[in-house]
Amino acid sequence: MNIEIANRLVELRKKSGLSQEDLAEKLGLSRQAVSKWERAEASPDTDNLIVLAKLYGVSLDDLLNTDEPVEDIVATTKEKEAEKEQVKMETSKEEESVEAELVDDKPRTHRERGDKVNIGPGGIHINDNKPLTEAQKKKKARDHRIDVISGIVTGSLIFLAVVAYILVGTFYPPFWAYGWIVFFAAPTMGCVFETIKTGKLGPLTGAVVFLSVAGYMLLGFLLNLWHPGWVIFLSIPLWAVISGPVDKATHDFRHRHDNDDVIDAK
Repeated sequence: MNIEIANRLVELRKKSGLSQEDLAEKLGLSRQAVSKWERAEASPDTDNLIVLAKLYGVSLDDLLNTDEPVEDIVATTKEKEAEKEQVKMETSKEEESVEAELVDDKPRTHRERGDKVNIGPGGIHINDNKPLTEAQKKKKARDHRIDVISGIVTGSLIFLAVVAYILVGTFYPPFWAYGWIVFFAAPTMGCVFETIKTGKLGPLTGAVVFLSVAGYMLLGFLLNLWHPGWVIFLSIPLWAVISGPVDKATHDFRHRHDNDDVIDAK
């Protein structure tokens, strides 16, 4: 559509006392579609042209009348069609490139506005090249220390559990039946360290599960309390009910506190 017809559409709409939103509602279209017509970025189809002519009380000839030469109209139409095809081709190439990189197991790197995006089997990781704040540096160092300590403690507990299970089982054979619960010590401690690291109670759910199983085994083998010892497992859903709201409340409090700090800084 040329600019002359587009301007006529604007003029007729305003004379009819309609906004772009009003006209779009009458035509069952989006306001963006009407806006493109009036900016000469798109053309109404035949049905919409007929409706517009009736709505404005003019003929199609009056609506589409233009002094622009036919050659110019054809050239403009071809140019716009070529631009649309070019956009489609570029979009298709980008999609094919992303799909090929996701299929490949090797990480890929894209750069856009100085950002670095690594796409690999482990997911998508973005490095915006922004320097870490002091708080972020301290948190990163703290998390690293916790990971190191957790690895040392967990490894030590696994070794001690193996030694204890073999030694005690050798000298006290009944221990073979239930002594395997000592191996719960390592994953339980791992849950504890994860809770310390994240500041959330959720990771302790694993520890509650391990301790519930261990407690049930001990009650059953040592005291023959298989029933009602099973009630110990009710601690698992109970912990989930408690930890979820607590974590949410803690998160909301920290979020408000961080926002207050930002406001104070400004």
